[in-house]
Amino acid sequence: MSLELLLKKVRQHDAVLWKYAGPSGYGGSKYDSPKQIKVRWMEQAEVLSDNNGNEFVSRAEIILAEDVGRKSRIWLGKLDDLTEDQQSNPMQVENSYEIKRIDKKTRLGRSDYLLIQAWI
Repeated sequence: MSLELLLKKVRQHDAVLWKYAGPSGYGGSKYDSPKQIKVRWMEQAEVLSDNNGNEFVSRAEIILAEDVGRKSRIWLGKLDDLTEDQQSNPMQVENSYEIKRIDKKTRLGRSDYLLIQAWI
């Protein structure tokens, strides 16, 4: 079994992703439309450093195939379970979390990502 197929098989949890689209201009953040994705969501508390070297306590490690950046938000669940207001504003979704750290690994000689890990 290839590593790519194995990674696809372990992503069995439904999640909703809102990609960070920049500052709102009102002290908040703007997000792209929500997207239903498959992830591997592993709840574990650990002290980590974000991509800027600041320490934080992570709630979970998430393996995903979607290219994502810090400040994006993610929620464990299905898009259909959210109201329209929640879909348009992830800050209204209880237990949606900001992605604080991202690690991306590529295959040798290729530019596409094989493994994307995120910590919330």
